[in-house]
Amino acid sequence: MTEGLFALLGALVGAVGAWIAARSQAEKQDKTGHEQWLRQIRREVYSDFLVKAQRIDGPLGYLVVTTGDTRMPHEEREDLRAQIRTAAADLNQAAENMTLEASEDLARLVKQFHASIHMLLRRERVATNVGSGLEDVREYWDDSRTLLEQITEKCRGAIQER
Repeated sequence: MTEGLFALLGALVGAVGAWIAARSQAEKQDKTGHEQWLRQIRREVYSDFLVKAQRIDGPLGYLVVTTGDTRMPHEEREDLRAQIRTAAADLNQAAENMTLEASEDLARLVKQFHASIHMLLRRERVATNVGSGLEDVREYWDDSRTLLEQITEKCRGAIQER
């Protein structure tokens, strides 16, 4: 009788141990799956922002290079500005998404980048209309380029974290 009781207790302990091990494994898989899902969401948000930032980069660079150039027709400059405003609106939504998903440090860089672009656009209009302030425009351009490089580096690092 005692042997039967010990056998029953042994089986019960074995079953409980197996259940605990299975539960632990399931929790690990859930956690890993959740972390992969979060990384995928982050990757999509970061990629969207970087693509939209690159999309504004070319026209913005052309605008900076031609600031103060009186040979550029007014209509062409206004078309370029309209193209940049459209790209900036797309970038604005992507920047908002970044601030939700990114670390505080990365979110701060995104906000600085966004502000730098808007200041560049304001200064460019003044420099074109008044004929002075070209140095300010180029300085904001350099700042925005540096910030975008830092953002890109931090995005890559965050996506590759495990």
